[in-house]
Amino acid sequence: MIIVVYHNINATRKLEEFAKIAFGFDVDLLVISKPTGTAAQMGVPEIHKEAFKRGKNVLIVGDLPDAIEVVQPDEIYTITKFGEPANWEGLRERSKEKKVMFIFGGTEPGLSKKEIEMGTPINVKWEIGELGELAILLHELKR
Repeated sequence: MIIVVYHNINATRKLEEFAKIAFGFDVDLLVISKPTGTAAQMGVPEIHKEAFKRGKNVLIVGDLPDAIEVVQPDEIYTITKFGEPANWEGLRERSKEKKVMFIFGGTEPGLSKKEIEMGTPINVKWEIGELGELAILLHELKR
């Protein structure tokens, strides 16, 4: 089971694009953690509407600990430039057998040190932004 978390996002457009990619790759659950500003006011309702139309699952939570408490994943990975390169074969197998959560930061410079430590840090392809990284991650997991 693949669970994707978008944490601390404040831009409506980025939130909508992130959701479009997640829905396009049929993630099992999209979690939006700590949305702020226009992303919370305008983006969240749009995502809910799109998720309903497509029959997708979306969860909105106040912060990362809430997401972890509610979802109770078996494994957690934080996407960061400080992580080891992703082991695609291993991640692919684990995501078929377990509830695996992948956490992306929504604002520059990404996740804080404390947030990174909530999971195992992995590096997908840093410096292309979270939208590109999400697309690469999901493409590799769905192969």
